Amino acid sequence: MCGIGGIFVGEQSIDLHKIEQLWSAISDRGTHASGFSFRWKDADMDIVWKSPISSRKAVSKGVFSSKVGGSLSYALLHTRYTTQGSTANNGNNHPVVSHDMIVTHNGVISNDDLIFKQLNSTRIHEVDTECINASLRIESPSWLIENVRGSMSIAWVDITQNQHEVNLLTNGRNPLVIGRTTQGHVVWASNLYHLEDSFNLESHFNAQPNKIYTISQGIDEPAIKSRFISNERPQATVLRRNSHVASYGSWSPKTTKTKTKARKGTSKAKKSNSKQTTLIEAGFVFDYDSNSWRKATDKDYEKEYLELCEHYS
Repeated sequence: MCGIGGIFVGEQSIDLHKIEQLWSAISDRGTHASGFSFRWKDADMDIVWKSPISSRKAVSKGVFSSKVGGSLSYALLHTRYTTQGSTANNGNNHPVVSHDMIVTHNGVISNDDLIFKQLNSTRIHEVDTECINASLRIESPSWLIENVRGSMSIAWVDITQNQHEVNLLTNGRNPLVIGRTTQGHVVWASNLYHLEDSFNLESHFNAQPNKIYTISQGIDEPAIKSRFISNERPQATVLRRNSHVASYGSWSPKTTKTKTKARKGTSKAKKSNSKQTTLIEAGFVFDYDSNSWRKATDKDYEKEYLELCEHYS
């Protein structure tokens, strides 16, 4: 059980505190970690921030509003209830960044190890969600629905193509509600009351399982295009206020241990480092304040990030 949420901003300005209110509200679905990713309207990259603290605590520190500033295009929000992969390894927290995909996920996957074998792909995190990133990159959303076992409502951005679009999808085993505010912004969350408590909604609907909703900027306001990716039509999960649904998997937080083989001539294997180190090898690095993940485009990434912050804030 985790919480996802987000917004795709229209032409009218948005009060960032409204988004913070949504991020804080979805903490009732998990407090072990929280994070968000966002893109400025005329930027060429996404910024990702995450930490093993609750979104309520992060909001109290003003993390979101201080980083985002003005000219927001979209934001993906997440609060985590840990099922696999320690929160101490920030790569396991959401948004999960790998395979040039940024993914927020509500649910639990039961066959993630098998998925990586089928895809002949190597994981860089411990969290089960990463198999979603790999499936979307190497195969397709249809393959994801047909092969990944468990529960999932997800939002993702492909940062190599169509990076100005946000995609939403559920397999029906976790709730997902999409709405439009009176200002024309498109918003989404795990539960309807999360949206109602944070925004003035003009309309809303429950996402149909196995159907992709792609949000992009329209002429006057964000446009939503949708298409089914499976012939199966399962029933959508709909929850009332303060109600939750169990997902496949254990609810006891656990850490996936990585075993390291001992070299010849040594008696013991080195202990695996609990801190994320392989993310840099995958092309992502910490930003200047050592908390956010972002795509590395050159060696002087710290200077570039500071210039972006100064320009867009």
